[in-house]
Amino acid sequence: MCGICGVWEYGAAEGRVERALVERMRDVMTHRGPDDAGALLFDEGRGGLGFRRLSIIDLSEAGHQPMHGCTDRVWLVFNGEIYNHASLREGLEQRGHVYASRTDSETILHLYEERGLDFVNEIEGDFAIALWDADREQLVLARDRAGVKPLYFYQHNGRFIFASEIKGILEHPEVTPEVNEEALYHYLTFVTTPAPQTLFRGAQKLPAGHMLVIGRTGEARITQYWDALPPVSPVVRTEAEHQKNILELLRSSIKKRMMADVPFGVFLSGGVDSSANVALMSELMTQPVRTFTVGFHDTEELNELESARAISKRFGTNHHEVMIGREEMLRFLPELVSPIRFVCRSTMFQDSRAIRGRSWCRLARVRTKSLAVMIGSEPICRSRKGSGAMLSARPCPLAARPQP
Repeated sequence: MCGICGVWEYGAAEGRVERALVERMRDVMTHRGPDDAGALLFDEGRGGLGFRRLSIIDLSEAGHQPMHGCTDRVWLVFNGEIYNHASLREGLEQRGHVYASRTDSETILHLYEERGLDFVNEIEGDFAIALWDADREQLVLARDRAGVKPLYFYQHNGRFIFASEIKGILEHPEVTPEVNEEALYHYLTFVTTPAPQTLFRGAQKLPAGHMLVIGRTGEARITQYWDALPPVSPVVRTEAEHQKNILELLRSSIKKRMMADVPFGVFLSGGVDSSANVALMSELMTQPVRTFTVGFHDTEELNELESARAISKRFGTNHHEVMIGREEMLRFLPELVSPIRFVCRSTMFQDSRAIRGRSWCRLARVRTKSLAVMIGSEPICRSRKGSGAMLSARPCPLAARPQP
C-alpha cells in the first residue's frame, strides 16, 4: 500500500498552502509507504499533493510521485495497483503516448490525458487516485470498484482536503476533530460506518465505485461509475458451467494480483478460501508459493495449523508459522484500541481478527513485501469464534466477553 494526501484552497485569492503542511499530512502515514516520499505545490500555491511510496512495480526513481504525464499540466498521486496496465500501455504507446517509467501509475495519467474522466472505466485493480488538472482547473478523486483502497475527504470554508487515512486530514490546523454520533451508533452496531460517513464529523469517505470532481467554484460532484449489481438479464448456465466459470474467474483474478517486482506470499489459514488461493497460485508459479500461518500457544482448539500444514505439503509451499499466546494478544490491545489509531486507520479487520492479522503481517514482512489475501464465503456467511475466544480463555479485566 501507499499513502496519498492533498489540500486545495480553491477559493483563495492567492496561494497560502505550505509545503511543510503537506509533508506533515503525508508523514503521519509513513507506515503506508516507507520507501519514498514526495510533495508538490500546485495552482500557484493554492494546493498541494503528498505521497508515501511502498515500491511494488518499477522500484526505480522513475516511480516517484507526484507524477506528471506527457506534460506538466496533469499531476497524479495514486495508491494501489492497476492489473491491466501492461495491455493498456501497449495501446497508449501505439497512439503516441511516451512513457518515462514501467509503472502502472503512468498508465493512469496517459489514459486521463486521452479519455478524460472516462479513464476510470478502462482500469482494473485496487486504487485510490487523485489527479490535478491545471487546464480544467479541477481535482479528481476515484476509488476502486470494491473499495479496497481507502480515500477520505473534508470540505469546509473554501478548502478541500483528502488523504488515505483520516489522521492525514486531522494534521491540517483548520480541522477540529469532533465525533459523528450517528456514525458511532452505526459502528457500534455493525462494526463499520456506512459510506460516506466516518467517525469524525465533516470527514467523509468516498464510496466504492465512485468518482469525485471538484472545480474552482467548490462544487464537489460525486458520481457512481460502477455498480456491483448492474441491471442485466440473468445468465442461464448448468451447474458444471457455473463451476467452470467460477474457476476461470478465480484463476484470472489471482494471476492479475501476482503482478509485482518484489517477493510476494499468501496468508494461509487452511480454510477453503486461502487454500484455493494457494492451489491456483501454485499453478502459475515456477517457484514454491510463500505461505504464512498464525497459531496459538494457549488454546489448541483455535489452531488451524494442521490444515494449513496439509495444504502446504500438498502444494509444496515455502511455509512459515508464528505462534502467539494470550500475553502477546493483551500487549497488542492498547495499540488496537488507541483512539487515534483505532478510528483513523484503514484496515481489513476492525475486530479481534486484527490481532491475528497483525501477527501475520509481522511474520510476512521479514520475508516478503506483497501479500495475497482471499476473503471468501466462509468468514462472510458465518462467524468464527477466532481470536476473541483467546482473550476470554481465562478471567482477565481486559478480556473480551465470552462469545456464545
